[in-house]
Amino acid sequence: MFRTLRRLHIQVLVPVVATAVLGVSAVAGAATLPRSHPHLDGRQAAGVVTTVNDTAAAGTCGTAGSKGDFVLTKLENPSYTATVDVTATTTFKDGAVKSPSFADVCVGDYVTADGTASGGILTATKVRTSPPPGSRVHGRVTAVNNVTTAGTCGTAGATGDFVLTKVDNPSYTATVDVTGTTTFKDWTVKSATFADVCVGDFVIAKGTLSSGAVDATTVRIYPPVSAHASGQVTSVNDVNTAGTCGTAGATGDFLLTNLTNSSYTTTVDVASVTTFKEAGVKSPSFADVCVGDVVSARGASSSGVLTATIVRITPPPVGHVKGDVTSVNGVKTAGTCGTAGAAGSFTLVKLSNESYAATVDVTATTTFKDPAVPSPSFADVCVGSQVSATGTSSSGGLTATKVSITPPPSTHVSGVVTAVDGVITPGTCGTAGAAGDFTLAATVDG
Repeated sequence: MFRTLRRLHIQVLVPVVATAVLGVSAVAGAATLPRSHPHLDGRQAAGVVTTVNDTAAAGTCGTAGSKGDFVLTKLENPSYTATVDVTATTTFKDGAVKSPSFADVCVGDYVTADGTASGGILTATKVRTSPPPGSRVHGRVTAVNNVTTAGTCGTAGATGDFVLTKVDNPSYTATVDVTGTTTFKDWTVKSATFADVCVGDFVIAKGTLSSGAVDATTVRIYPPVSAHASGQVTSVNDVNTAGTCGTAGATGDFLLTNLTNSSYTTTVDVASVTTFKEAGVKSPSFADVCVGDVVSARGASSSGVLTATIVRITPPPVGHVKGDVTSVNGVKTAGTCGTAGAAGSFTLVKLSNESYAATVDVTATTTFKDPAVPSPSFADVCVGSQVSATGTSSSGGLTATKVSITPPPSTHVSGVVTAVDGVITPGTCGTAGAAGDFTLAATVDG
């Protein structure tokens, strides 16, 4: 099974078995051994045997009829240990052995000891040996046979181990031992083996816990956790130049920035199995993912990187702005206009909110409409004009597909003429066929 995983930062923390002797309150800083029953004077300790007579080699056992000692380590807290003394009067119990003795206490066994505590030592009156309790661990595989490289897998039919790290608690890890009897299950594979356990997989393992590791009887492998991200493409293959696109058939990555929260970004990896969808495009590919596009991606997420199985490219949102033109191509002089057939930009200030300004980009495909002009163009957009524009919006601006120029509103006035061409003498009149002006003492009707 092949899985594409990138940028996986892993910290493997393998539990360390401590062999320090923990004492009762008579020893400074020591822990009191728990009572089996609060109303009794006896003490009890339970855990995995980690040394016998100071020897930590796996399988090391005591000697029948002999005195000695062994160290127990708690399963749920490997930093807690207790030293247990075996005397001539210590009795032993083991459900699988007819006449158990100290010889049946071996490194790796699960043991419960009752006795009396003194000076940090539990002198055992009774020792019960039992199989380690069943255990279940789950998480993401962060190492296989001590290799943390993404995609590293075990070997079919071989023994080995892997480390699981909890998804919701990366500081917690568990080592899982694979034996010759471990069985594997993966709903995507007919006959799963250790070869299907790879760094990056999500796994649940069941078995017996011994010395901080799980001897797995069953390992279940699950697909990586599905994730979804959407936003505007702000870089492709680490290039943020507007219009930069991926390459059809190639792998790579792009950065998505959330439309409503620009501080939230997601890196999306494009793999050989990534599929693309875009309305109106027959066979979309990575070449259709460009800086400025709005994209949604779904796939497996790991360490903040989403490895996409599907990428959907959507048209940029349609926008509409309306207001007075305050500058054309950066020039604010009244009457400055654009150039017919040329690209450029102009700035609009909203009529209802002069603090709101929008930049409108004019392209070669922008169309213009002006009821007063037979063939309007960018040359009819001038500082002081009232304009509405429709197009695709991005980062506070708009790339116009259509610009409509509105004629100034008509005004009606009436009143008494008080001057003609600046002359206020009563009876002064204008000249037929000539231009000029006159002044009214008037009421203006909008």
